[in-house]
Amino acid sequence: MTHDHSQYLKSELAILDRFLGEIPEEDVIDRASIEAQKFHILEALESLQSSQPEPARTTLLFKGGPVRGRRGVLSTFATEATAAFAKAVSAVAASSDGPLPTRGRVTHKPQRELFIVGTVAGSFGFELEEIAPEGVAVDESNQDAIEQTQLIILSAIGSSDDLLADNAAAVDPRARESIRVFLDVVAKADAYVEIQTEDKTVAFKSTEEVKAAREKLSASNISESEKEVIGHFTGLLPTGRSFEFKLEFGEVVFGKASKSVEKIESINLHLHEPTFVQFKIVRVKNGKPRYTLIGLPEFIEDESFGEDLSAPRTAKPGEVCPQSGSWRMYANSSQTPVPIERGEAMPALPAPAARKEQEVWVLQQEVDQ
Repeated sequence: MTHDHSQYLKSELAILDRFLGEIPEEDVIDRASIEAQKFHILEALESLQSSQPEPARTTLLFKGGPVRGRRGVLSTFATEATAAFAKAVSAVAASSDGPLPTRGRVTHKPQRELFIVGTVAGSFGFELEEIAPEGVAVDESNQDAIEQTQLIILSAIGSSDDLLADNAAAVDPRARESIRVFLDVVAKADAYVEIQTEDKTVAFKSTEEVKAAREKLSASNISESEKEVIGHFTGLLPTGRSFEFKLEFGEVVFGKASKSVEKIESINLHLHEPTFVQFKIVRVKNGKPRYTLIGLPEFIEDESFGEDLSAPRTAKPGEVCPQSGSWRMYANSSQTPVPIERGEAMPALPAPAARKEQEVWVLQQEVDQ
């Protein structure tokens, strides 16, 4: 149900209250009818309110140089740090809708704004809460973004490059950079921070730990690229958005589909069919790459293309992929065929002609050798 429906129910309730005020007490039947209508509307309002998500909430506790015990925190630092954190959360939330622009301001929805609603005693801090504009219902994207920000920071604190790659791959590079900027603000002030939500607490133990996490989130430590590859899907779980994909020459990779890719369940209708796919590949240092599907695949109708060339099969003198122009030569033998040559098709030939002419060229090459 929407905010508009809630307003409609409240208007109906006000009208019924006015009717009740105009009906004499002795008119029991009419009053009972209005009271029954009120009861149903109140039930609907209660159900509506319970089904709506709670506003996003988090607490930032600062420690170190800018903090003066329980009395307060340096105002310039507090302003800069809370603004940097809110900007990071906003960028993470926006990146769940798709890639962010490489330059310019990150466009975010009004309901993704966080407000300071209170202070926290102890090591001085602030309570932040999502306050939706009038007429706009909150959704779960802001709380999800806060928790994703916590996960990325937590994995940057830890020692596992693979865990960092998993969480880093879930957001846009600009969102990761916004988190790094927040940590940079904290580190430069000789401070450290604790980020609390209802279910999780991520806490730094020192400024040095903040600096180390900041460096792990740098572009020099996390590489990201986009690549179009050829192969076929062997399985996909729509609920977890995870997939298994076999590349053109036999390697199997695992990954997840971006939240911006819709109707991914349709992939299960085309398992083992050759396809072009666009992957985002994220790698931390020299760790294992993480694959993210960033668009629905383009399935190929040509049945002669996309076969697993690493599998045993009948030997052929040579073959050319009409889409990519790549070819692989197989030796003729009474035993299992073995690939003996691989290269690129002659660029001067169009793809259909390349298939036939390339076979002649490959065979002639072997005769010459």
